[in-house]
Amino acid sequence: MLVELMLTLEEYCIDNNRRFIWARDSIMSEKNSPYHTVGTLVDYICSLPVLEQEK
Repeated sequence: MLVELMLTLEEYCIDNNRRFIWARDSIMSEKNSPYHTVGTLVDYICSLPVLEQEK
């Protein structure tokens, strides 16, 4: 179920031109991880910059 959630989040980010990287040192640390709660994960996804679309 967790993997399905992560795949859905990745798909959402792709559809909305946001770069979602599952594992990165800065977000995988225990102290700063957006994966602590659903709320922190939502905040993280919403804070991702929108990528410029190719012309």
